Amino acid sequence: MVDQSLIAKDYACRFLNILEKSNINLVPMETEFDALQAIQVGSITGYLKFPGNFTENMLKRLVWNVHANEEILNGSDISIRLDNSEYMNSYFVTKTLYESMQKLIQQIATEYGIDERAVKLPFSFNAVYGNMSDTWNTFFVPMFLFIMWALLSTTMGFLHVFDTNDGTLTRTMATGVDFHQVILSYYIADIPIAIIHAGLIISSVWWDRGDEIRGSWALIGLIFYLTRIVIIALYHMLASLKISVKDTLLAGISLMQIYIYASDTVWPIESVVWWYRYFCFCLPLTFPIRVLRCIMIRGWGITHPAVFFNGICYGIVCMIVLIGTTFLLERRNKKK
Repeated sequence: MVDQSLIAKDYACRFLNILEKSNINLVPMETEFDALQAIQVGSITGYLKFPGNFTENMLKRLVWNVHANEEILNGSDISIRLDNSEYMNSYFVTKTLYESMQKLIQQIATEYGIDERAVKLPFSFNAVYGNMSDTWNTFFVPMFLFIMWALLSTTMGFLHVFDTNDGTLTRTMATGVDFHQVILSYYIADIPIAIIHAGLIISSVWWDRGDEIRGSWALIGLIFYLTRIVIIALYHMLASLKISVKDTLLAGISLMQIYIYASDTVWPIESVVWWYRYFCFCLPLTFPIRVLRCIMIRGWGITHPAVFFNGICYGIVCMIVLIGTTFLLERRNKKK
């Protein structure tokens, strides 16, 4: 803990106190060499080194501003060394350091009767959607939900693959059951499983974490179920290709890896090269993930064009294409 008696007169202690209140765990070190060794063994993320007479030089820097000499500038600079191999940790530490220094400078300005705006960066941020205090969780949660949902949606698709390879489907159709009825039965049998999966996701994510949902729950459920139908239809199409279960598993794993990397998950599509961007937009989970973020964070409804066309219409088109391809492949197999 920082000595409270030093906070008022020592700006280094005051800065450390602000860091403590920002949930940064401070670990005292005897020497800079000890701190560097602690980073190398992975026990700390980084360390701060304050120059001598930091408080005095900090005041001179604020007073002299652009006329401050090199001695004042060097004497008021805090040396920071970080383990930047873990980007997320170093990003949040760096962000907290900037914000804490801004608070310190504003506190000093207030003590001397100076308007805080004079020492603040000339920016005024206001959120149209979301909140300025939102963290990376807000952006990543929709992606994690869809990846989890896509994995859980493969159950009925794999059953159809097993039935096709084991000959069960052929024996069923030999009794007079139509292929349309077989496909429809998988979707009907999947409804109670989908309800159970949805309950598990809601209880483990929203109920436990308490994330705020600004959009309609019914619309979220519709997007989820359309995506589930598309995933099931994809595996029905793979089953109609008459490939083995092992090859189907490998294809499913490969597709899931592509989804995780390229479906606007960790890396925004707008930041990739133009030719790769078109490939990302062709993936079946890209638009649903983007639409789910719009519903959850922005509160957009079904009447919004982005939600209607990219979420509802896109899912229906994918479903029609995959189911149509499945029936065409099955008809070709019968002719053979």
